[in-house]
Parts: sequence; structure tokens; C-alpha cells
Amino acid sequence: MNAASAPPREGAGEPNAPASADEKHIDLYPPSPSFDDKSSLAALRAPTREYRVRVVLVLLSLIAFLTVYLGLIACTGYLFYISLDGPFASTQYRKSYGFFDVVLTIGSAMLFLFFAKGLFKRSRLDTSKYVEISEKEQPRLFAFVRSLCHDSGTPMPRSIFLSHDVNAAVFYPRSLLSLVIPSRKNLLLGLGLLNLLNVSELKAVLAHEFGHFAQSSMKLGQYVYVANQAIYDMVVARDSWDVWLARWRSVDLRLSFPAWIITGVVWVLRQLLKLLFKAVNVANLSLMRQMEFNADLCAVSLTGSDALISGLWKTERGGLAMQRALSRLHSLAEHKKFSDDLFFHQSRELSRLDALLDENEQDSAYVKSIRDPYRYGPEVHFHEGDDHAPSMWSTHPSNRERELNAKRSYMPLEPVEKSAWALLEGRKKLKKKLTILAYDELLSVKARDCLPAEEIQALSEEEEVERKQADHYHGFYEARAVDLGDFGKLIASLDGATTVDLPRIRERAAAYSGKRLAAFMRKHKRAHKDLAALTAFVEHDKGSKGPLEIRGKRYTLREAQARIVEAREKAAEFEDRIKNADRALFRHFYYRATDPEVRAELVRRYRFLIGIQELILELKPREQTVAAVVHMLSQGSDFSPDQVRAMLNALGAAYDHLEQIERRCRGLRMPKLQHIEEGASVASFVLPEGLVPPMDRDEINGAWLMPFVRQLNQVTGRLRKLHFKNLGVLLRLQEELDPELYEDALKAEPDGSSTEAGEGEAGAGEAGV
Repeated sequence: MNAASAPPREGAGEPNAPASADEKHIDLYPPSPSFDDKSSLAALRAPTREYRVRVVLVLLSLIAFLTVYLGLIACTGYLFYISLDGPFASTQYRKSYGFFDVVLTIGSAMLFLFFAKGLFKRSRLDTSKYVEISEKEQPRLFAFVRSLCHDSGTPMPRSIFLSHDVNAAVFYPRSLLSLVIPSRKNLLLGLGLLNLLNVSELKAVLAHEFGHFAQSSMKLGQYVYVANQAIYDMVVARDSWDVWLARWRSVDLRLSFPAWIITGVVWVLRQLLKLLFKAVNVANLSLMRQMEFNADLCAVSLTGSDALISGLWKTERGGLAMQRALSRLHSLAEHKKFSDDLFFHQSRELSRLDALLDENEQDSAYVKSIRDPYRYGPEVHFHEGDDHAPSMWSTHPSNRERELNAKRSYMPLEPVEKSAWALLEGRKKLKKKLTILAYDELLSVKARDCLPAEEIQALSEEEEVERKQADHYHGFYEARAVDLGDFGKLIASLDGATTVDLPRIRERAAAYSGKRLAAFMRKHKRAHKDLAALTAFVEHDKGSKGPLEIRGKRYTLREAQARIVEAREKAAEFEDRIKNADRALFRHFYYRATDPEVRAELVRRYRFLIGIQELILELKPREQTVAAVVHMLSQGSDFSPDQVRAMLNALGAAYDHLEQIERRCRGLRMPKLQHIEEGASVASFVLPEGLVPPMDRDEINGAWLMPFVRQLNQVTGRLRKLHFKNLGVLLRLQEELDPELYEDALKAEPDGSSTEAGEGEAGAGEAGV
């Protein structure tokens, strides 16, 4: 099979056996394309005209920034100097204006420090979530990287770190001083990436990263990043300088008025720097695309046109698989069960990905691109309309644009199909160590007593079966609460009925099953989709993008405003019919449960369902309010006292409500569920660590806020998990009570029938008993 047709093996996975003595001496570095002369190679890597134009624009914006920034440092420094040793330093002046002299000295010193601190501020490199490796430990990987550095003309990284991510990156400490004194780069390799790629694809991915530093012109991106970071630190970020100024403002006004003056001056200066920030970024955003294209061409010159694009395709799929694997591990971590190998679960999810994509109702260009197998050759794989940027390179051009760039002069090269895992020794220990770090970083869990990944996968699949809703429900129970009204009254009415027409009750329940339910859910989803489109068009776009098209019909803004009223009424009608369906189905299964124990179990499950739903619905607005507060704080703006008080009140109310939720959870008892003790309080699962301590009602403290936000999200997530676990068991209990209901409904409806659940007598509101 030649290079133009061979599909790359996906998830070839790690060799389970330790590396053999022969394998340790195999050269795993893939060959590079051959060029007739050096000029051909130089032409491929040469920056384009568009790139050079954008370089000039960015350089001009950087010069403007540095001129203003250094000018501000000089002015504030000179002001500080003359306050100490200038005309204001005379004995006569100080006798007459001594207090103001002190104010001038302190104020000018504060302003000077405000600007000068940016020269020395360095971004801290937190490598605690990584594993640093040495050449002695990993000779094959270091030999691979050294060969690539030689071919790409870049220096060897200072250090190499491993992470759990589906990612590879070059990182280094940054400050304004690093514009003059360059920092040596560190290489970060994610095992989630190595788990996907062969050595040719890994070479292409790393060649792209090194390509940013292979040419002197590309180093401009480093300067832009550092300048942006410096401006961001002064304009948005807050540090000890701001804390000190805030404390000064809080004292008696006779002593703090200079602090208020400095605050005003700094606010004005920050607005000026914001304009510079925007100017630098407008120029830089247009340059970034060209930088990525050029780095891709560097990779093409070393690996051919296919390896990088194949790597992009696998990375997209591997990123989705990793998200699902982490979701599985997070679910079982709630039950204190931990895996020793995250990457085993990633591979398992990767093997199931195509089936999941086939179930996706939105057959978009992006879904087609990641579902269709990539084949080596000059044909473009990523579909037109796929404007998705890869997950590991979120600021890059789309995958399709990058593929068109890489294949504009197609360069074939046979891949080396050796798994990238072959570059590492001691893989089992590394995978376990990075899995534990992933638990800590991503799931905020300290993993102990890890079980074999195969055992955890089996437990996870058991839990998945428990939560799974059969296909014949057509999403009827998804993203909504079951609404039975006053449950106690409903039970009393059913128990007090003197006559019960069981066939009629079953007929009304059957109206919400089979093809009638499928038709109903299609129309229900369509109604809500139409309403969402109309709402966005009327309230946000306001016709700025031209008419709105819904299923072939175009609406002007005025027509949409009239149509939205009808759409709301139709959506509300569907919601009412769903409520009727919930009650009709419960009546049927309640009467079907003739065994008292089974009926008691059915009622117990519904009571638990309703109780958990109420807690989730009550927490949802609190969660949204807290998220809005966190968003405001993340903007880093200066807030008025009224705004601060409003945020404190919102956070206080959310904490008080969470406290109430905990008390109510202590009174709720668990039904029988997988991995959960029956009869235990819901609080023991939802809040096993207990509530975070109460907040300071007078000050927003980040050290308190973030743990509280995390706990609020955890509580909501755990309640949702209990809801779906119990719902899955409840639905299967109902299916056991009437196994023929859904089969009968399917037989009753002829193919092509348009009869819909809830239409006619079968869906006529409240069923009589």
C-alpha cells in the first residue's frame, strides 16, 4: 500500500510488553523528505508576503507600545526623583509644604512602581502538574527530540515535561526583560497525544511547535505575547500593588486622599493602555494565522504533507475520547473508585467514537470530518464548512484551512507506523503517575488505592447501563423535569377511584410510546429550535445579518417579531402535553403494579425523583448568579461600593441556599443504586466533605470564592447524577411492569403514520379513572 492511499492507524496504542533489547536500539526518528537543493527547502519555509506585511504592522504597534510604556516609566521616575532631590527638596519648601512633599514622594513612588514592576514581573511556571524526565530515564525520546531540533534549526529544549493532556507545547517564563534576554524553551508532551499518534505524526506535531522558533522572523510572536502579558498585568490583573493601594484608601480620608488621587490617575492610564492593548492585538490576530501557516510548512518540510493533517484528525478524535474518559473517571471517583490508567479509558472511548458520531443528529461538516477516516493523499479530507479549530490549538486557523495550506504543493512521504509510545520507557509507572495528577488537577480528587483500569472500565459500564434510557423514549426524559403536579394528591385520587378503566388508561399511556412518541418528540424539538432561533434573531441580531431563514422560509425582523408570539404559544402547548403525558404514564404503571411491594417501590422511586429534581431546579438560578459574579470579577475592573455590595449579597444568598440544600439532603434517603449504600442520606454523597466555611460578608475573598464555586458546581452535578441513575432504574421498573407497551405501540402504528402522541382522544389532558 503506497503513501497516497494508506489510512493511518488510529489508536495503535501502547505495546503492552516492555521494550525489548532490540527495540531499544532501533532508530525511531522518521526520515524527512528529500529536496533537490537547499533553495527548494528554503522556498517552502520562507514567510509569505502576507506574513511580512503583518510583521510590519505588529512591529509598529509594538514600537508604539514600548515608546509610551518607557515614556511613562521615565516620567514617573523623574517625578519621584525631583520629589527627593529637586526643587521640592529645598529646606524652605519642606518647612512650608512638608506634608505635601511626603504625599508627592509617596504618590510618585507608587506610580513609578506601578509601571516599573512590569519589567521584572515574570509569569510563574507551575510544573507541579507535570512530570519532568531526564535523558538518562528516556534516552529514545531525547534522541528523537535532538534529531528534530537539528533538522529544524532550533536549540534543544531546556527541559522536557510530560502531562496527561492531548497536547504538545513549548513553554517558558515570560517577562519584559525576556524581550532582551531570551529564555530557553521547555517542551511539554501529553501522554494523551502519544496515545494517538505514530512517530511520524508526533514528529510533525513537534516540528510545528519548533517551527515557531526556527526562523528569526517568527520570534516576533514571542515579543507580541510578552508585550500583551505586560499590558494585561497592568490593565486587568491585580496584585499586591493594588492590595496596598486599596488598604491605603480604606484609612481616614485625611490620610488616604492621595491614594484616591493615585487611583484616579491609574484609572486614566489604564484606559490609555487598554487602547494600546487593542491596537497590538488587532495587528497580532491577523499575524497569528500566518504564523501558524508558516509553522505548518516547517512541519511539512520535515514530515511531508500528510503526517501533520493526520495528526490533526487524530487529535480531534482523541480530545473527544479524553473528555468522555475523564467523565467516566469523575463519575466513579464520586464513589471513591480510581483507575490507574487514564489512557486505557481514552483508547476504549476512541474505539466507541464512531458509533457515537453516527448517533449525532447534526450531521455537520465538522462531524463528517472527524468521523470519516483520514487517507493519505493530495485530496482534502476536512469538509468545506468545517471551520472548527483543533482543540489543542484553539487560536489557530481551521483544520480545513491548514490542510489546504499544507497540501498546496503536495509532498508525499510514507509514514512510520510505530506507535509514539515506543519512545518512552517505564510507561506503566508514568501512566499511573500522570493519571493521579489528572485526578488532582481536573477532578480535584486525591486518588488513592487505584484499581486496574480494566476493572474501573467494567464498573463504569455497569453504571452507564443503570443511567441509560432506551432508544424507544426518543429523548422524552432528557433535559427536563418529570412533572406530576401535587404527587400526594395524585396518589390519593388514584387510590380513591371507585371505578378504573384499565384498557382506556393503557391506551392513553400507549399514545406516548412508539412511532407516535417519535413524531411528537420531533415536533417538540423543532418547536423549541424555532423559538430559540427567533429569540436570538429578535433580541440579539435584530436583523443586522439580514432575514432569518427557518426550514426554507425567510423572515424579516417585523415578521419574526410577530412569529415569535405564535412560537412561544406552541412551545408552551408542547410543555402542557408533556405534563399530561407524565401523569398518564404514571397512572398506567401505578395500576399495573398490583404487587404492593412493587407499587411501594414505584412510588418510592418517584418521590426520590421529585425530591432531587426540586433541589436541582432551586440550585440552578443560584449557580447562574454565582457564575455571573465570577465573570464580573474575572474582568478585573474597578467596582463601585454598590457593585461590591450587590456581589456580596448574591454570594451570601447562594451560600445560605446551599446550606438549606444540605439540611434537606440529610433528610432524603437513597434508594438502591449502583455503588451507593441504600438508605444512606443524600448529603453523604452530595456533600461528603461538608460545606466550605461561611464567607466574609464584608469582603470578596478569592481564597474562599473559588472553593465555594467548585463545591456549588459539584453539588449540582452530583444531584443530577442521582437523578439520572434513579430515572434509569425507574424506567426499567416500568418496562418490567408492561413489557409489551412499547412493542404494541410500534405494531399499532403503520409505517408512515403521522398520528402524534397527544392528538385526539388518546392525549386529551387528564385521564379519567
